[in-house]
Amino acid sequence: MSKRLIWTRIAKLAGTMVVVGVIAGPAMAQQAPAKAAPAPVVKAAPAPVAEPAPGPNSGAVKIDLSLDYVSQYYLRGMMLQDEGLILQPNAKLTFALYESDGMIQSLDWYVGLWNSFHSDQSDYAATTSEAWFEADPYTGVKFGLPSNFGADVSYVVRSFPNGWRDTIQEIDLAINYNDADLMSGFGLPALNPYVLFAFELRDEAGSEDIYNEVGIAPAVTLMESETYPVTLSFPVKLGLSLDGYYGNGSDFGYLSFGPDLSVPLSFIPAEFGAWRAHAGVTMIWADEMAQDNSLTGSQDDLEVYGTVGVSMSY
Repeated sequence: MSKRLIWTRIAKLAGTMVVVGVIAGPAMAQQAPAKAAPAPVVKAAPAPVAEPAPGPNSGAVKIDLSLDYVSQYYLRGMMLQDEGLILQPNAKLTFALYESDGMIQSLDWYVGLWNSFHSDQSDYAATTSEAWFEADPYTGVKFGLPSNFGADVSYVVRSFPNGWRDTIQEIDLAINYNDADLMSGFGLPALNPYVLFAFELRDEAGSEDIYNEVGIAPAVTLMESETYPVTLSFPVKLGLSLDGYYGNGSDFGYLSFGPDLSVPLSFIPAEFGAWRAHAGVTMIWADEMAQDNSLTGSQDDLEVYGTVGVSMSY
């Protein structure tokens, strides 16, 4: 092959490479950017995360604890203690089991223990000198019903560790109505009315009787504040006997009423629960039959006692 033919083919090959480079160069530049200036990496936006429910406890289990000091202890209008230090702690555990838009809108099951401790036992013939006067274990179910109604069915055992009285077992049925929407239309605070029926299943010291209670618990915000709003409530209770609860021949038991002030303890971090403090004064007007059932023997027609307490919900 002659040198001239060789150089001719080299020239054609070089020309072909130049043409390919001119055509492919821009496309390659678009598909593969130069290493000296890499394209910025753009990360995909994270998927939205649902916000947690307000408050530290968004689960289905709720804890309620409280401790009250009372100057006198009354059980449904009957004075059981008016001397010494009286402390009444309560512990309650609630399980939210069910929610729907049907006839039963919610179903909660709860279990708890209410107590009364007395430093003075001189007003009753206790078999021991223990300060543990009363211990009431209880359990029940709470129903949320349509039209702002609710129902509560509970089983309560009223026991007395120091032995002054035998145990009482009862079934309690309560029906309540949340009238906040109704009363707001009149510019008035909600009354929160309720009715309670207590059926004694077994009274080891007497007959099995029936107790009835009707009440309201209106409340208003007395002092507005972002951290320490003050709430004023005014509970009113009417205790009645449906079947010899206060003795034969008496249907009226007592009427109690009085103001109660409460305030959140906002200085406690929310992760430790919602804490509140309260203080109130209660007046009790009792029937003679209720007074006759008093342990102190000194209950008058009208009595006044005070309460100071603290509570926590989580």
